Amino acid sequence: AKTKAPYQLLVTTEKATVQEVRDTVDALGTTASNESVDISATVTATVRSVHFEDGSAVEKGAVLVELDADEARADVEQVRANLAEEERQLRHLKLLIDRNAVSQTDMEKQQSVVNVARAKLAANEARLQDYIIVAPFAGVLGARRVSVGALVSPGTMITSLDDLDKIKVDFSVPEIYLPLLHKDLSVQAHSQAYSERIFEGIISFVDSRIDPVTRAVALRAQLDNRD
Repeated sequence: AKTKAPYQLLVTTEKATVQEVRDTVDALGTTASNESVDISATVTATVRSVHFEDGSAVEKGAVLVELDADEARADVEQVRANLAEEERQLRHLKLLIDRNAVSQTDMEKQQSVVNVARAKLAANEARLQDYIIVAPFAGVLGARRVSVGALVSPGTMITSLDDLDKIKVDFSVPEIYLPLLHKDLSVQAHSQAYSERIFEGIISFVDSRIDPVTRAVALRAQLDNRD
C-alpha cells in the first residue's frame, strides 16, 4: 500500500464470438451462356416464312423458320402410296397361302418388300421435319440472317440462340489451392459492366488436370441470371 506501481497496465476486453474464417482467392474469369447454338439449315430449300424477330425470347420447340417442303411432301406421298400397294399384295398372298396357291418363300419375300417400304416412309417423314426449324431449347435469339424467299443450304446461318438463365464463368486458380476446391463452393463475381452489383454463384466443375505450364487448375462456376 505504501509502494507506488512503476506503471499502469491498460486492459481492453472483448466478448468471444464464433466466426467463419474463409480463404479468398481472386481470379479473372470469362463468362458464357449456359447453352449456346447457331441455328442453321440442314437441307437445301427456299425460306417460306420467318416466325421470329431479332433478339426475341422463345420457348423450346417454337417454330423459327419454315422452308418450302412441297417436293419433300410429294416424295412422302409417293412412298406412302407405294407402301399401301405392297401391303395390299402382302394381304393377297396371305389369302393365297391359306389355299396353298403360293409358297411360304413368296410371302416372306413380299413381307421383306413391305418392311423396306415402311422404313423408307419413316425416313422420308423424318426428313420432312428438317423443313421446319425449331428452337432446341428456351432462350434469347440473336440477329435474323435470312429473309423470306432466300435459298438456304446445309450450314446456312439463320440466327443464334442463347440460354441466359444461368451464366457460366470459367477461370483458373493456382494449384496450391487444389485441396480446398470442390463443387458447390461459393463464388462472388464482379463485372465492370455492373460495378455496383455482386453476383453470387457456386462452383460446378473442377478440372481433373493441372495445366503443366501455368500450374493452375481450371474451374467453372454457375451464376443465376434469371432476372
